[in-house]
Amino acid sequence: MSGINFVNENEYSRPLKFAKQETKIDLRYGDCLEIMKDIPANSIDAIITDPPYGVSYQSNMRKNKFGLMANDDITDAAWLAFAARTLKEGGMVYCFSRWDVLGQWKNLIQFFGLEVRSCIVWDKGRGGMGDLVGSYAPSYEMILVAARGRNSLKNGRNRDVMQVAPHRSNMLHPAQKPVELLEMLIKDSTNEGDTVLDCFMGSGSTMEACLNTNRNGIGIELSQDYFNISKKRVEEKRKEKYLQAGTLFGN
Repeated sequence: MSGINFVNENEYSRPLKFAKQETKIDLRYGDCLEIMKDIPANSIDAIITDPPYGVSYQSNMRKNKFGLMANDDITDAAWLAFAARTLKEGGMVYCFSRWDVLGQWKNLIQFFGLEVRSCIVWDKGRGGMGDLVGSYAPSYEMILVAARGRNSLKNGRNRDVMQVAPHRSNMLHPAQKPVELLEMLIKDSTNEGDTVLDCFMGSGSTMEACLNTNRNGIGIELSQDYFNISKKRVEEKRKEKYLQAGTLFGN
């Protein structure tokens, strides 16, 4: 199939000896609205993604200059229809958002048949960019939590405020999320060997978190540049884990 690159075919796709089973990471380049059509129904255990918010975001950080994010002036929620179809019964969706579009996204998620369960506040522990004179320094993001049918959290009922420091250096994407935070969401919603989908993959943080937690991952990215970054990142992480396994078991 054109536009699809199966990273799990590289040499580090061999089963890792410290994992219960092989972890497969499937990276796909292209429009998620087209690619998600080919993902089988009832095959995804969780979706963790950071869609375009519709706010034309552009980073102005001094050390990390990025251009406008692709399609960020458009709130296109059609992907939610495919999300509802591909999720297993009880599967969960974590959708990153922000205060000024949160209500709109909540309504869209419910419109496509998913049940909004709660909203997580990601506390960054420090202020961010914005109006330096007229507004408070933004220090959090919001994550809408939804499910298809009745869901069950894997690690009990944790607090809905998660404090994790954001990336401040060596950023690969203007909206890059910390792997530690993504690992927390993955562990709360899936078991080892389950499959996690990120349909707006960016620089591949969710896929790295999948490798770290022994989950299968499917990542979709529209930008060729970020797709290439994700591919390199996943390959390097696979190599690192493979070498660690060899050291651990004396091979």
